[in-house]
Amino acid sequence: MDGYINEGGQLKTKNGQKYIVNERSRNGFYITKSGLILAAISAIIAIVATILITFFLSTYGAESCLNGKFHKYETDEPLLNKAGIFEVNSKNDKGDTSPTDSTLWTEHTELSTISTTTTLLPNLVVNQKLEFYEGWNPQHYRLLIEPNLESMTNNGSVTIQLARDLLFDEMKSIVLDINNITIHDVNATLSNKIKNEDNLEIDHYYGQNNKSYIIFIKSSGPIDNVFIHLSFTSQITDTLQGIYKTSYMDVTSMRPQWMISTQFSPIDARRAFPCIDRPDKKANFTISIVRDKKKYMALSNMPTLKTKLVREGFVRDDFQTTPRMPTYLVAFIVSDLIKSNVTDNDLIKSPVVNIWTRPETTGMTKYAHKLTRKVLPFFENYFDMKYQLPKIDLVSIPDFGFGAMENWGLITFRDSSLLVPDEEEKMSSAQHTEFVASIICHEISHQWFGNLVTPKNWEDLWLKEGFASYLSFLAIDNIYPQWRVLDTFTIYEFQQSMEKDSDDSSHPITFPIINTFDIRRMFDPITYSKGPILMRMIQSMVGTQAFQMGLQEYLKINAYGNLDRDELWEILTKYGHKYGTLPKELTLGKIISTWVYQPGYPMVTLKRDKRDVIVTQERFLVSNKNKTDSFKWYIPITLETSDMKRLDDNHNFWLTDDKTELRIENVFPSDYNKNLTIHLNLNRQGYYRVNYDYNSWIALNKDFALLDHVTRAQIIDDALHLARAEYLTYDIPITFLLELRKSPEDELLWMASEQGLKYLINMLQREPAYELFRAFMRYIVLPAFNHYGLEEPEGESHLALAHRARVASLACKFNYDRCTNTAQRKFRDWIENPFTEE
Repeated sequence: MDGYINEGGQLKTKNGQKYIVNERSRNGFYITKSGLILAAISAIIAIVATILITFFLSTYGAESCLNGKFHKYETDEPLLNKAGIFEVNSKNDKGDTSPTDSTLWTEHTELSTISTTTTLLPNLVVNQKLEFYEGWNPQHYRLLIEPNLESMTNNGSVTIQLARDLLFDEMKSIVLDINNITIHDVNATLSNKIKNEDNLEIDHYYGQNNKSYIIFIKSSGPIDNVFIHLSFTSQITDTLQGIYKTSYMDVTSMRPQWMISTQFSPIDARRAFPCIDRPDKKANFTISIVRDKKKYMALSNMPTLKTKLVREGFVRDDFQTTPRMPTYLVAFIVSDLIKSNVTDNDLIKSPVVNIWTRPETTGMTKYAHKLTRKVLPFFENYFDMKYQLPKIDLVSIPDFGFGAMENWGLITFRDSSLLVPDEEEKMSSAQHTEFVASIICHEISHQWFGNLVTPKNWEDLWLKEGFASYLSFLAIDNIYPQWRVLDTFTIYEFQQSMEKDSDDSSHPITFPIINTFDIRRMFDPITYSKGPILMRMIQSMVGTQAFQMGLQEYLKINAYGNLDRDELWEILTKYGHKYGTLPKELTLGKIISTWVYQPGYPMVTLKRDKRDVIVTQERFLVSNKNKTDSFKWYIPITLETSDMKRLDDNHNFWLTDDKTELRIENVFPSDYNKNLTIHLNLNRQGYYRVNYDYNSWIALNKDFALLDHVTRAQIIDDALHLARAEYLTYDIPITFLLELRKSPEDELLWMASEQGLKYLINMLQREPAYELFRAFMRYIVLPAFNHYGLEEPEGESHLALAHRARVASLACKFNYDRCTNTAQRKFRDWIENPFTEE
């Protein structure tokens, strides 16, 4: 090769010129003097504008839009506090500030009698502070709704049965969440029927910023149960939130086909109907949908009970009542989608599995149907509990904001998360097939952990997502063991989470939810990758059997209720002690609290001291390191040496959060041990990176071929990222990169190197040293590409297909002519005739 690697982490050419890979002195950017002046003027203008806007808002107050006119909130209008106590608004004898009066809907009222004209209430506060009102618990919603695509509105009525929370002596107001909903009429009764003689005297009006609707029952005595009857108009959105419209092109008529879908998670059920829109306020739902008879079908969480004609051209679908569930799981669809892959055998099985999609994509649903039929029994066995609903619909939605949504009994997907072509000429890539499998398994896992048992609040989103993600890996490993997903988990999920969590702007996996932005901020790699990593670490702490038994007990105790994280830790601790996998003096709550309430993750450093090793911890940060950072974790330490193999899965040592170091005695047989290997964090069960002293790195490199494949991948991943963060010089990871040349078929090792290589490419590609680096990498990649090439043989394994793509990408990236020339030729052939196979 053209250059060599010296021990200082520098790339050196033949003429002696050195290029420092991780030199930081040239960070930043340059700006001209005139540019600096313009930037300063812009900043001054922005500050002045901010002051003027603040002054204007503080002077004239917040505004609401009622009946198309803006009205200032008067300072003497009563406001609610968090406890739900308020003063009765004496300005209006009816207590109704609703912009439109309308006849109350009963169950038999025709929807055509309600005007579809409504006033749009603007979302003046984008990031709204969340208010949690107590005093009443919903028991049942009877929801009737008719979407109207022409007016982009939904006419609806809802009867909400509520029980008073007896923990409060006084009877508090009922506060319903709404977002861009017009309330037409409100009544309160003691029974499910609306009767004039049974009506309770109430005051009712919109809350601040029209984000809530407040109902106060005027009663001299306590009322324990009440039925609130409302008629309303909500909006059909085009933002993929609440009830929204979407379309697809009919390949026969070449015209767009419009359909209605829903997305209520996390806090958008309030866009569809008045409700108490919180995960802990579970209730039963009886849903009815009025639709144009021309539309082929309507779906909801439960099977259709009956369909009847309500007026000419319109039918009403009544659905069975759901189990107790939160509002964010309510879902319905009105469309011309068709059902596919239903066999006679499915009709006698419980639950019935239906796949719904567009007519032209029915041939892409076979994989999802077969997989669902395999996954459901796996989870029923794992949780020792049957799926609780009579059916499960999987629906492919043309426009969908998430990958999928676990609505109970009606799981919605974007096309790419559900559809897998069957035809050989359209066959999906190995990565896409695995992606679809992971999404389907994740959402079906939620039918137990998330739907049956739901977190009390959004602070524990990571628990339901963490469990669902990790259990989806267990399901896939059970169905497709040849994919080795539990091995790839140790690289892909760790890299996804650690990339985000190694920045000082990271956040704890759970934190107080103050406003709507906080909720949406939870949907990130910290939740979806760090969550399952912590679940796997918990399983390794208490043991596989204790973990499963604890989850089974917890689900049975809390079915149809809410998740209490402390109770969960107690049950898992109990089983860890029972099976002897968790030391009696330790509790899971004490250990895990250090991982969920503080951001980031540790770097564990090992140093040899004669026969002993000393282990220390500090927070791993890629940049902006803070020496005063006091974060410490309760870390499970497992280790192995050349002559001492670990015999079980129990964690041998604990580096506690109140100690700066841990000395492990007599690890080596003698003081002279620099040629003996030692490595920590076996099978990468713990969420941390490991740094070693120089002798340990050299010993690991010398015996690298003798290590198991997960350990090899972990070492090269850690080394590349430690060098990136300047905890290690680059000579160590680049020496390990040479192992790729010797291991062209080690898919996990190459996967582990990929992220670190991308960083090096991005940092070097504009530097003179890049040519030397590219030559070095061509030398490494050449044996692997010569082995795999670009031609896919028949019957190649899933992992080999994915690995072939990775090797080819690197070979072409580093300008290996055999790769680039072949790829260009294939591309030209495809351009000339895209429908012909070679």
